[in-house]
Amino acid sequence: MNLLITGAFPVTAAQTAEFEAAGWNVDIQHDERAQTVAPEKYDAVICNALFQYNDIEKFTSLSAVQLTSVGRDRIPEDIAAARGVAVYNAGDAYCRPMAEWAVFGILNIYKNARFLFENYGKWRKVRTVYELCGKRVCIFGFGNAGRETAKRLRGFDCRITAVDVREIDSPYADDFVPVSQSDRILPETDVLVIAMPLTRETEHYFGAERLGLLRDGAVIVNIARGALIDENALTEELRKGRFLGAALDVFETEPLPADSPLYTLPNVYVTPHNSFIGENDRERLNGIVRRNLLNTGERDI
Repeated sequence: MNLLITGAFPVTAAQTAEFEAAGWNVDIQHDERAQTVAPEKYDAVICNALFQYNDIEKFTSLSAVQLTSVGRDRIPEDIAAARGVAVYNAGDAYCRPMAEWAVFGILNIYKNARFLFENYGKWRKVRTVYELCGKRVCIFGFGNAGRETAKRLRGFDCRITAVDVREIDSPYADDFVPVSQSDRILPETDVLVIAMPLTRETEHYFGAERLGLLRDGAVIVNIARGALIDENALTEELRKGRFLGAALDVFETEPLPADSPLYTLPNVYVTPHNSFIGENDRERLNGIVRRNLLNTGERDI
């Protein structure tokens, strides 16, 4: 069996030996943007965005794809499904640091961290500081990252609403609202956390109309995919000062262009798609890859 590993998964010599011992012939392609040589020979691929630059149809022997990302928007899943190709994502590899980043973003806004750091050493107090306790947090997408975020916010005595396509029964959510009925809760939302997958149906899910339903003074946190929000509509609302702030780690175009107004708006925190990074990521991802491609336990779908 032939396995292609891209630079998105910097495999070690020990891991290569483990794959080879399990019967895989391993090839490395460091640059996913390059055209794969002899794609038809590979039975499995470990990658991130390889199929944004290579035609999956040319991988005629392909039976499995292990993504290094949680999102599946960088692979044509409809084609993969039609051909019977199993697609595995990164599961819960990054959900803990993402959840911590979500809390970090909310607190930076509520505690007016920017003012405090800009006035460091000047002993200037700020009165526009808010409590997270008692706020209604609506988490759109109650998968691994959404649940871990709710778990951490539970300690702040927030009221947590889970929003998902399937019914949620979780000790970390006070109530559940199906996505199809989500518009009714937006006017009551203090903090909106976006952790849902990007699909054809969810692209620009938070456009001008839906953003307009949010209450004045709301906080928006996006740890999922930038295209879930219409950035132009969001920028306009932020310019008006209607929202208390936004913490954004993902964007429609990445890197975020240097002339983006999001960099200059005083109530916005921008980070470079960094929320998923933690020192234990690799260990968790290795375990997922091992289960899925080495058959060492229950597979992660």
